[in-house]
Amino acid sequence: MISSSLFVVIILMCEYGNSTRILGLVPTPSYSHQAVFRPIWRELAKRGHDLVVITTDPENDPKLNIREIDISYAYDLWKKYDIVKQFTELRSNPMKINIVLNALQDICIQELLHPDIQALLKNDTEYFDLIIMEYMYPIMFGFPGRFKSPYIGVVTMDLTSFVHSMLGNPTHPVLYPDAILPYEGKLSFWERLTSSLFSIFYPVFSIISGAMDTGGNQQIMEDHFGIDLPPVINILKNVSMVFINVDPSSYTRPLGPAFVAIGGGTHLRARKALPKV
Repeated sequence: MISSSLFVVIILMCEYGNSTRILGLVPTPSYSHQAVFRPIWRELAKRGHDLVVITTDPENDPKLNIREIDISYAYDLWKKYDIVKQFTELRSNPMKINIVLNALQDICIQELLHPDIQALLKNDTEYFDLIIMEYMYPIMFGFPGRFKSPYIGVVTMDLTSFVHSMLGNPTHPVLYPDAILPYEGKLSFWERLTSSLFSIFYPVFSIISGAMDTGGNQQIMEDHFGIDLPPVINILKNVSMVFINVDPSSYTRPLGPAFVAIGGGTHLRARKALPKV
């Protein structure tokens, strides 16, 4: 079963009846991230679109018209940096965000070195009508810059408050604590204080770590994508739509018209009867 919201991708971004060349990019080495987007790739492929998908968990389904670039080696990097532990510690000590951002950035750099990705980037005849990419890793936004393609951002969870603010959505550290923080409901004084401080320092750490830097990080992007790129923050703001994997019935933050809450059931399929004993 596929969520009705996913058809927005097909209806709005792909011409009806025509085959569209689409690049899918989900660099996070975590099956829970990949499972959310698999139905999108499958549905688009079934409708005749030509897909190239960069993924850490390829399906290898010969029945679908999907060329998959396997970057599963990123799981070793994920373990090397012990990202799960880092995120767990981050929830109790949000000021360690720079450590996490630096680790994620290095993982993306190593993924970009994959020979098939390098061949894709260096092919002057390659093009994409649309890019659908995980809206998390600034270095990866060299792809829409390189191919000069419109793109849709997709996320398996809520966006950070910093990105919400950058894209024009309302933010408030008490009403809408950052998704990274373990806060919900009525916040205590210390939770309100921590949330407020985090909202101030997260943008600073993003710049220090290179996540939003137009200097060193910009140079890394241009080294890998081989062209002069617009500042990464300009590419981030130029997103056509953002699909957030949150349940609209319980999500309280106001969203702009370019945002779609796709629920949390995109990975579900039609139920099958249990086998008879």
